[in-house]
Amino acid sequence: QSYWQQVQLYLHGGSFGVADPQFGIDLGFYAFDLPFYRLVLSSLFVGAFLAFIANLLGHYLFGGIRLAGRSGALSRAARIQLITL
Repeated sequence: QSYWQQVQLYLHGGSFGVADPQFGIDLGFYAFDLPFYRLVLSSLFVGAFLAFIANLLGHYLFGGIRLAGRSGALSRAARIQLITL
């Protein structure tokens, strides 16, 4: 409860009053908004990667992917689903 001012500044983003010379964006964006956006994007990419691995494993276990001999075989359904991920 004693940090409510800092929490509100973080949630609503304070302005530093200084613009980035290259992009013209206030430095408050880099301190408050950008780390949150990077966290969200990183979480989405990790989720997509884990979904791909889970689908790959599931198709292998249920016979959609067969590893035999020199070349493996993918069923049409497995190929379509893995490509869309």
